[in-house]
Amino acid sequence: MTQAEGTPEVSVGTDARYAPAQVTTIRRRPLRNISEVRHFFRTNDVPIYFVGATPFNLLGLDRWIRNFSYIAYYDAWDGAHPRAFTPRHKPYIEFASGEEINNWLLENAEVRAFIDGRRPGAVRPKVAMVFFDEQTEGICEELGYDLILPSAQLRSHLDSKLVTTRLGNEVGVASVPNVLTRVSNWAGLTEAAGRAGLGSDLVIQTPYGDSGGGWCGNEMYPEVMTGPARAKAGDLIRRLGRRLGAAGYRGFFEVDVLVDTDTGEAYLGELNPRISGASAITNVTAGAYADVPLFAFHLLEFMDIDFSFDVDEINERWDELAAADVWSQMIIKQTEPVIERIDTAALTGQYCLDVSGALTFRRAALDWHQLQNESEAFFLRVYGPGDYRWKGADLGVLVTKGRLQTASSRRGSALTIRARHFIDAIRAQYTGTPLVPPAGTVLPPAGARGARASGK
Repeated sequence: MTQAEGTPEVSVGTDARYAPAQVTTIRRRPLRNISEVRHFFRTNDVPIYFVGATPFNLLGLDRWIRNFSYIAYYDAWDGAHPRAFTPRHKPYIEFASGEEINNWLLENAEVRAFIDGRRPGAVRPKVAMVFFDEQTEGICEELGYDLILPSAQLRSHLDSKLVTTRLGNEVGVASVPNVLTRVSNWAGLTEAAGRAGLGSDLVIQTPYGDSGGGWCGNEMYPEVMTGPARAKAGDLIRRLGRRLGAAGYRGFFEVDVLVDTDTGEAYLGELNPRISGASAITNVTAGAYADVPLFAFHLLEFMDIDFSFDVDEINERWDELAAADVWSQMIIKQTEPVIERIDTAALTGQYCLDVSGALTFRRAALDWHQLQNESEAFFLRVYGPGDYRWKGADLGVLVTKGRLQTASSRRGSALTIRARHFIDAIRAQYTGTPLVPPAGTVLPPAGARGARASGK
C-alpha cells in the first residue's frame, strides 16, 4: 500500500472509546490507506450497535471504533461495562432462537430509549448482529435503524450447504468428494454413495444445520494449516468471496476449510454468511493490532465513505503476522443433570494461575485484549445469580492466549490438562438451589431463553 505524494501519514492510537467526535460537515475524500481507516473509525460519530444474547462475538471492537456499543440480553458485568446496555425489566420468555432474542431486544422500550437518547440529530443508528430474519429487517426499518448486514433472504439462500457447494463448483472451489441427492432410507443412501464412488464411511449433511447441534469454541494457531494447503485455502476463499460479491453479498463472512491430513489437500467445508463465533478472536490478532480488526472492513461497506486500498498487500502482511497468533476460546457448559437457581457464579473478568496452580480472579476486565500468555484467561459470564442452569446450559465463554487442545497418539485430539483445570475451576464457583419441577413440566432445551453465548 502506498501513501499518496504530499499526503501526510496519520498515526493514531488504538483505543477509541473516548476519542473526540469527527466534524461531519467536512466532505471526506476516499480513504486511501489503513492509517486513514483507523483515523476514520477513531473519530466516528455514527452510533453503531451490536445486538445479541451477549456481546461476545464483537467484544473489544469499541477499542478501535468510537461510538460502538453493545446491547445484550445478559449483563455479564452487572452494569459496569461503559459500552454495554442491558434492559432491567426482562419478563420470563422461553426464546426458541437467537433471532427471537434480538427482535425482543430491538422492540424493548428501554433499548429504544437507550438508542434514541444517543442518536445525533437525524443520523440513522447502525445495527449488527449474528442472528436476524425478515422480522428484524422490518423492525429496523420502522424504527429508523440501518441493519448493516446482507439481506435475510440472501443470507438464508447462501447459508444452504447445497448452494455453497454449487457456488464453489462454479468458481473451481471443490468440496470434499460428495453427491447432492435426496434419499428416503439407508438403502437409498448407500446406493447413491456407491454410484458416486464415496465408499461406506460417510458424512451426511442437511442443507441447513448449526455445527451438528452445538458449538464448543475455536482455536487459532499457526500450525493448523501450513505450506501449500494454506496457500490453496487462501485462493479458495478469495474465489468464493468474489462469487459472493457477484451475488450481491457485502461484508463479513466465514469459510470452513477442510484439510486431508494424509494428502494436504484443502477443500471447501461450509460457508457462514454472517458474523460467527470465530469472529471474536479476529479482533486480537497481530494483523488487527497492526492495522484494524477484520470486522472494521465489514463496517466500511456500510458507512457513508468511499475507500480504495491494496487488499492483496493487506492479506500478504496478515499472512506473515499470523505466525505470532495463538488464541483459544471455549464454551463452558453445565453438564450435570440438575435444575438450579444460581446463587453464586464466576465473575466476568481476568483470571490467572497463582503460584500454587489455582485459578484465581485477578481483576475486573472489559475483554480479553490484555491477556499476555496461557497462564491467564478471560471469562465472560452468561448466567449469573438469579438465573437458572440445567444440563446443556452455557455458563460462559473462556478465552486464553494459548492452546486448549492437544493431539495425543493415545487419546487423539483432546482437551489439555490446563483446559480441564480451567473448566473445573470456573464450574466450582457456581452454586445453586435445586428446583423440583412440577409433574409434567417440559424442561427448556439447551439454547432456550438465549443461552447461546454466541452463534457459531
